[in-house]
Amino acid sequence: MAFRDFINERRGGSTTSIVNEFQRHFRIRRQRTFWIVESMLDPRWCVLEVVITPHCVIFPDGEYITTSYEYAEVFESVIDERDVYKVFKSAMRDYEIKILTHCGKDARYGIDMRRAKLEETVFEVVRTDYEDWIRETVAEIASWQP
Repeated sequence: MAFRDFINERRGGSTTSIVNEFQRHFRIRRQRTFWIVESMLDPRWCVLEVVITPHCVIFPDGEYITTSYEYAEVFESVIDERDVYKVFKSAMRDYEIKILTHCGKDARYGIDMRRAKLEETVFEVVRTDYEDWIRETVAEIASWQP
């Protein structure tokens, strides 16, 4: 994750300048550094795409709303989907809301994940802070309470 954060902070620079700084910062051989940076900048890099779909939000007082919103972000593929799901459920508990795919029978929690190449998504930057993003997104959804 430290590698990704480092590269994201320097994303606008040239590959050579990123490699030079990366090598100094992490003290890794130049050939290996170049391979790491090139791989992580490659649009074929595998990512975990997380989509929160609050199509039905049930609030603590039983009120609910329906929406067509979607929140999406991509994270490093090494992140465990079970951890993402646990953080999502924990955030819903903290705000005492339920975020569902739809209201009614067979509804499930409104979060989907898939592993994909970065180029198959609409994103250019891979994030590492999935816990913060999920908690901020759930907090925003909880603020919709009528």
